[in-house]
Amino acid sequence: MNIHRIISILLLAVFLSAFVPNGDDPLIPHETEEYQLQPIGDVIEISKYGRLYIDSAAYSDKTKQYLVVYGKDTNNDDVYGRFVDAATGELTGDEFEIAGTSASEGPADVVYDPYNDVFLVVYMSGGCGTGECRFLIKGRLVNEPILNGSSLAESPLNPNEFIVADQDYSDFTLSNPRVAYNSHDHQFLVVFERYRVGEFGAYSIYGRMLSSNKEQPVGLGLDYGFRVASFFPDEFVFNPDVSWASERGNFLVVFSGTDDIDPDLAEFSKIYAYWLYETYQDGADQVFSAYKIAPHGPLSKFCRRPSVAYDPTSDTYTVVYVYSKQKGDWKELTIYGQRVKSKFTLPDVPQIGDPFPIENDFDMYYPYVPPSIVYAGPGAAMHIAYTANKESEDYFPIYMRKLDGTNVGAATLVFGKKDGSRNSAGALASSTPGNSIVAWHHEPLAGNQKILAQRIGTFEMQKTFLPSIFMGK
Repeated sequence: MNIHRIISILLLAVFLSAFVPNGDDPLIPHETEEYQLQPIGDVIEISKYGRLYIDSAAYSDKTKQYLVVYGKDTNNDDVYGRFVDAATGELTGDEFEIAGTSASEGPADVVYDPYNDVFLVVYMSGGCGTGECRFLIKGRLVNEPILNGSSLAESPLNPNEFIVADQDYSDFTLSNPRVAYNSHDHQFLVVFERYRVGEFGAYSIYGRMLSSNKEQPVGLGLDYGFRVASFFPDEFVFNPDVSWASERGNFLVVFSGTDDIDPDLAEFSKIYAYWLYETYQDGADQVFSAYKIAPHGPLSKFCRRPSVAYDPTSDTYTVVYVYSKQKGDWKELTIYGQRVKSKFTLPDVPQIGDPFPIENDFDMYYPYVPPSIVYAGPGAAMHIAYTANKESEDYFPIYMRKLDGTNVGAATLVFGKKDGSRNSAGALASSTPGNSIVAWHHEPLAGNQKILAQRIGTFEMQKTFLPSIFMGK
């Protein structure tokens, strides 16, 4: 046999083997390596003293800065922030305290308001007394940094901390806020959990509209907001997230629903979606009901921890969530994505196709940290970040993938060391098309917990062409 023909056969075997699924790590349907996310520069140390969870991040297209918002355990649980230059990865000034009082603050969320060139940070604030915990939702504006050399010349904080949503009764508490910005009407929507103290698990999802303002956003409607969903006593609803559709003028609120807050006891858990017009702001009951979007298609009944982002190019939302095979089991998990219409009317259904897997067969270290998703600009589709343990109990790395419709990019290992340390991804923001930043909580075996970050870019992989020797020439 001609030596060139032998070489061509061997090369062909190697080429085709790349597409053969491994029995221990099955391929994701529609997985493609045509565009792969890759780290840019070195890992960034945001804070030397992090708290258990990392909260959120946002991007200013005016100064080209990311603002990373995170928890820091000083006297109590406090909320801190730090700016990062999107182009260089350099830290812009010092870390600064956003919320730190005698109360406990956090978790928090942040969004950028381009109309007033400010960031809005919302967070839960309160404390626990004799066996009872009561929290409300507060907010604070953060201005662009003014530097003196490499340090902040003045605090970027607006001095006015304000109440976003308060309890309507003393025995209710509010928690876990998420926020989105409506650039058409210059309004914010903050969504959060609301439950009655003493009836653990009696959760509802509420929202509060705020009008954008350079000095302090103004709450619309009732002080405690309006009800988005309440299924109690049949179901408890929690873990909300929200996104705004710029092409449709509405918000999509997603959240989990279950028959028991304790995952070891729950017989089902679902993902719901609620479409909310941007002008809705009064205190009346919801104008239409939430719609169950998962389980859907081939899935069974345990779907949790949703996150949502809007793609204006396709005018669709993408919801990502964690699916488990059985109750109370945070092993052998799958992250699924579900594309959802930006607007629909009954009896139509909002789902676009069946759910598609993004990551298969992994364990999760912090079950309450959902996968994060962000729109990464025209042609770049979505970026998703998550923590997944696929190898051992002592290895919890950070991964990212690119989503283009239902096409799932190859997994990119962002950070992970097989040294017993643990990592939990939570903050994700996008800047220029195809570029983003992911920030996470890093817990080493010994020493201080930290907040780390990594800039990410999209790179076009070189396409492989079969050489002419495959044709016997």
